[in-house]
Amino acid sequence: MTYFAIITLLSVSPFLTVQEFKASHLNWIAVNPVTIKPSFSWDNGYKRKGNSYADAYYEYNYKGESYENTESKALKKYYPFWERRDVNELISEFSIPVKEKISRKNYIFLISPGKPEKSKLFLSTDLFYFQGSLFYNMVTGMAGFLLIVLGIIGSIFLLSLNGQRGRKQNR
Repeated sequence: MTYFAIITLLSVSPFLTVQEFKASHLNWIAVNPVTIKPSFSWDNGYKRKGNSYADAYYEYNYKGESYENTESKALKKYYPFWERRDVNELISEFSIPVKEKISRKNYIFLISPGKPEKSKLFLSTDLFYFQGSLFYNMVTGMAGFLLIVLGIIGSIFLLSLNGQRGRKQNR
């Protein structure tokens, strides 16, 4: 249960994820990337519309050497199954805050000084980012399941009430 609580907390808090990474990679240092170019995509979910995410290609210099890398799914945004807007509209909406984070330099970029080709980009440093967490995905999935179950129970209840009324009228 403790493990689940820790994973959930790390899932909803990019800030804590960054702190955990820093604590487990003590020798990594912060460097300013030369460029960061995000690309936005859509990932179809299971039996639902899907999620948008940003991959980030970046270039950086360390000790006179140039390096480049890509952070796959650097930032995600999960959508509940009841979201009905167009995929392109959702991707466009998601791209705005990502581009703002990059332009404001509101990210953390770390490299390993011993192996400078190893790097990690955190596009979110927010204390909480609920819609970007697997916990959000799980909660909205369970809410959908609960609505379906309640709909079935409500239908059964209404059908049994109608059946009882019909029998009373036939008497």
